[in-house]
Amino acid sequence: MSRRLIPWHTVTRIEAERRTGRGGRCWYVIRAHLVQGRPVVLPGALSEHQQDEAFRAALHTIDRYRARHSPPAGAPLTSPADPRSA
Repeated sequence: MSRRLIPWHTVTRIEAERRTGRGGRCWYVIRAHLVQGRPVVLPGALSEHQQDEAFRAALHTIDRYRARHSPPAGAPLTSPADPRSA
């Protein structure tokens, strides 16, 4: 299993997304949209129903963390260079 650390200041928004698989079965995941790059699906945060209380609570908690750690209003959104690319 691999790990990826995403600094809070690089997350622009959090959202629930509906996914549909073969046979029409659907489920919901939580995605983090980043300053630069594609949205990232957060592992372990999924539900068969968008109105699932635990899922909605997780979505709300994650979004509160994002809001708490985002740059002040008007500050530019920047993504630091990846130290591995140097």
